[in-house]
Amino acid sequence: MEREKLILKGIEAALKAGDEIRKVYERPIQAIKKKDFSPLTEADLNSDKVIRETLKATRISVISEENVPPPSKRKGKKRFWLVDPLDGTREFVERNGQFCVSIALIEEGNPTIGIIYAPATDILYVASIDDKPFKVQGAGYVKNYITSYEEWKEHGEQLKQYVPDEEEPLRVIASAHHLNEETQQFIYLLERVFGEVELTQKGSALKFIAIATGEADVYPRIAPINEWDIAAGVLFVKKMGGSVVQFPSGEEITFGSDELKAPPFVAWATDSLRKQFEQELKEQNIALSE
Repeated sequence: MEREKLILKGIEAALKAGDEIRKVYERPIQAIKKKDFSPLTEADLNSDKVIRETLKATRISVISEENVPPPSKRKGKKRFWLVDPLDGTREFVERNGQFCVSIALIEEGNPTIGIIYAPATDILYVASIDDKPFKVQGAGYVKNYITSYEEWKEHGEQLKQYVPDEEEPLRVIASAHHLNEETQQFIYLLERVFGEVELTQKGSALKFIAIATGEADVYPRIAPINEWDIAAGVLFVKKMGGSVVQFPSGEEITFGSDELKAPPFVAWATDSLRKQFEQELKEQNIALSE
């Protein structure tokens, strides 16, 4: 199946998942605790089911947060869907709108398709290794009238990156629930290098959209995270001229590890900003440490 048809299936899966999520969002939400103490709701399960059913037509295996095949069944797979059916379940329970559906196609360890859909605002974000990322407002409303990838692009608008004035504070975005001591230490380091820092906290992969569009400059996550949480978002940042690198090594992030755990990382809105930071550290003889 060619990439454009795969993108269409990914969009279809994300929008169907959004419908399921909104149904639950409209009534009292009940959550249970999973083994890792993270919340699980009916919306997570319903979204997972409809995504897997929709992507089945692609004949590509699906790895979802709520349905992870054992390593023996994943070993050697060079191409697979990596899905978070409801990224930001805590935000969903809190009803703050900062949650999304996140779908990525991984090929040879790297995301080549990224789809992020925010059901609360009905905004669809689409990225492909072959194209400039774009967004479609009111995607759930128009989905029945669009039949091709080109029509989605025509109906949407290309993402644009806002370039701030150099005199503005460095805008840092971080997790609303995972701002640990290591991440705070990195933010202090940013202050030491760039001066004043403006911190915003937000849930889910929507933080990557903020970095991709230049709404924020830096997203540090100095803590382990699951691969499905970041795979789609990483592609958006890269396609918009930014970078997402492991901390502290600075190496690229790849996907498909046995444990499906991503390393600590820092996402930069522009590669030039990252290089400026690294040069300043070098000149001040400051070493990054875990």
